[in-house]
Amino acid sequence: MDRDLEHQPVQRLGDVYNIHAQLGVLTAPAWRGRGLARATGSAAVRHAPAQGLLPQWRARRPASRKVAVALGFSELGSQPAVEPA
Repeated sequence: MDRDLEHQPVQRLGDVYNIHAQLGVLTAPAWRGRGLARATGSAAVRHAPAQGLLPQWRARRPASRKVAVALGFSELGSQPAVEPA
């Protein structure tokens, strides 16, 4: 099995913390713009409540925010991200 992330269209979906499914789709650059994030995110949003989880979308990039809005999410705030110097 090829484990090279360049060949995997969807590289990451999200994490689960307590009762929250913190969603956000990382799509490989070569696969962006094909609706994969929206399709994958939509499936995850539908699946989360069946697992007793409250879906939340984590979006930093504008494209991710567009996907979140298309899936019915609304922005409630922001969370700053910092990198070590």
